[in-house]
Amino acid sequence: MTAVPERFLLAKERISPEKSDYILEIGCGTGILIQELSSELDSGAVVGIDKSKPAIEKALKKNQKAIREKKVTLINEELKKAKFPKGGFNKIVSFNVNLFLKGSEEEFNVIRKILAPGGKIFVFYQFPYEIDVTAGNPIADNLERNGFFVTDKELISTNSTSIVFIKAMRSS
Repeated sequence: MTAVPERFLLAKERISPEKSDYILEIGCGTGILIQELSSELDSGAVVGIDKSKPAIEKALKKNQKAIREKKVTLINEELKKAKFPKGGFNKIVSFNVNLFLKGSEEEFNVIRKILAPGGKIFVFYQFPYEIDVTAGNPIADNLERNGFFVTDKELISTNSTSIVFIKAMRSS
């Protein structure tokens, strides 16, 4: 069994999944964070969406048991084309997804629609070079400009380069 990269363990710690959470991971890649999050769930579930078919295929293999247990669903689709229930998720997470740096209003509208009232967004971004917490300003600005309230901005130290972490809530 391969060791879980430190960055995903640090993300899981901040997301702090509860047994009944309904979590969407945007840009789930090969499913490493999904595997970590789903291991904490009982009655909840994690949905992963990624537009990369090869990544989803790897995520399907990695998360077979959790898929059989109905804890994980994986979707190969662009966020703006996917059909999710209104207010269906109480947590939305992403790691290194450009949508939060450069996202369109259309994509933020989808997120606002599918995030439950009082729901939280957890955005993690690790640049390939060292950063300070101000690297998260464009992410925080995009979230606020699109109807979310930023509650936390943190720089997380790792064994490689630091990660900027932004936590936000849906405004009304």
